[in-house]
Amino acid sequence: MKSPSGSAGKSGFTLLEMMIVVVIIGLVAALAYPQYQIVSRANLRETSRKLAGTIRYIYARSIMDKKPWRLAFDMDKNQVWAERLEPRTDGPGNEYVMAKLGSLKKIALPEGVMIRDVKVLGREASQQGVEYIYFTPYGGVERAVVHLVHENHRWVFSLVTKPLSGRVAIFDYDVDIEREPMEGDGI
Repeated sequence: MKSPSGSAGKSGFTLLEMMIVVVIIGLVAALAYPQYQIVSRANLRETSRKLAGTIRYIYARSIMDKKPWRLAFDMDKNQVWAERLEPRTDGPGNEYVMAKLGSLKKIALPEGVMIRDVKVLGREASQQGVEYIYFTPYGGVERAVVHLVHENHRWVFSLVTKPLSGRVAIFDYDVDIEREPMEGDGI
């Protein structure tokens, strides 16, 4: 039986309809991809700022507690945590003990953000395992640079510690620890 338009009941899509769907999908993808990039870069920037705040907090905390602290960076597991030097419970001497307070607990970096390396002045750069930045109770922190990257390695943020002030400069490019960045305090 023929339909009113004269076709014999054929169903399906025409080539023109298929092309229109492909064009629409392409436009949606073209509009969504830049938004994904903006969100990814913003996530990297936010993580850099939070980590800089943690470094400043540990700097102040080591002075208030009158105890050495250190910040641990596990590049294999993409985790960060703080430790404080305490007397050993099982004998003489001291040992670093993981902090159990709020933001100082062991935290995993957000998905898509990775620790590329940690370079402390006077030591080899670490790209795997655990590296530490040490804080003294007298108001000092080791000069170091922490490089955070997006998972596609397209963007890098550098966090540079200032030894005497405990400040952290954030740069949205790769910084070499051996030389002072030109733009002062970063972004």
